Amino acid sequence: MENIRLALLLVSMFSACAQAQQGKCPVGCYCKHRFVDCQSLMDFPLDLALDTERIRLSHMNIGEIPKHAFSYLPNVTLIEIEQSNVGIIAGCAFKNIYSLQEILFDKTVIGNVESFAFNGLSKMKRIEFLKSRIGRLKSFAFYQLSEIANINLLETNFLYFYSNALYGINNVSTMVLTSNNVSDIVTDAFRDVKVDNLLATSNTFWNMHCGVLDVMFQSANTFSFSSNTFYCNCSISWMLSTSGRQKYAEILPDSRCHGPGKMNETTNLANVKFSDLNCKNKKEDDTPTCNEIKIKILNPTCNPSGRPGGQGNGGTGEDGKGDNGASSLVFTFQIFVVSFITVFLTIL
Repeated sequence: MENIRLALLLVSMFSACAQAQQGKCPVGCYCKHRFVDCQSLMDFPLDLALDTERIRLSHMNIGEIPKHAFSYLPNVTLIEIEQSNVGIIAGCAFKNIYSLQEILFDKTVIGNVESFAFNGLSKMKRIEFLKSRIGRLKSFAFYQLSEIANINLLETNFLYFYSNALYGINNVSTMVLTSNNVSDIVTDAFRDVKVDNLLATSNTFWNMHCGVLDVMFQSANTFSFSSNTFYCNCSISWMLSTSGRQKYAEILPDSRCHGPGKMNETTNLANVKFSDLNCKNKKEDDTPTCNEIKIKILNPTCNPSGRPGGQGNGGTGEDGKGDNGASSLVFTFQIFVVSFITVFLTIL
């Protein structure tokens, strides 16, 4: 009888170890069949089960998606963030998620997308922002993205695109910008972007700096720019200068003004006179000078890569080989327990 009790105790220990490896289902979350669904959280969930494959976070009000928020999850394929308020997406927040296929933001307000937030993602189906609001998209936010099928920015308000905000996006099949409201986009926002197809349609631009369109043209093998509107003051003088009318002759008839005042009644930009822009210090025959902002490219500092907020308790290593100390220790102990039980029951 004592031997049977001891065997049951060992089985119980094994079960506890298995639960430790799987992690806990955080308060406010539903966890089943490798799917985690969290609602109305005030803090980002930090200890999801290691076998999690799909994550949906909705109605959150959190200060930050932290560094390496998901990198300790080796099997996650889908991350959805819906109807939430997020103060900051930290640098390296989505670093080292090698299994990830889709990231979707829907009806979510984000204060800042920090530099290197989406650094190094590759071989994905989709990254999408839909009906959301982003305060500042900082330099190198999407650094070293490659082999992405679709990047979609749809019906989203962007307060400010920093210089080099999209720098380093390479080998992307299709990038779509549709029905967005863009307050300020600077000259080098699209610098070093390489996509097969770039579609920019029905967007509202308030202050598009000189040179943005030129860089967008150079970024894509196929570029479609149609039905977009501009705030028609001196900020678009580079488009309606003598040289600008020649350079952008194809897109002016399909672009309109959305202000100021009665300018929104103008049928298209081709019919707007340079004098209508009220430029005090610029002339129609001036050659526009586009000021580039020189920024030194720094390698992202993403170490250590354990669980976010943890004390070195695992995570996927920078080399992508799954250097998760905690799970390895648990797994080793599980093998020991199983072996011990097998030998013990054989003796019985």
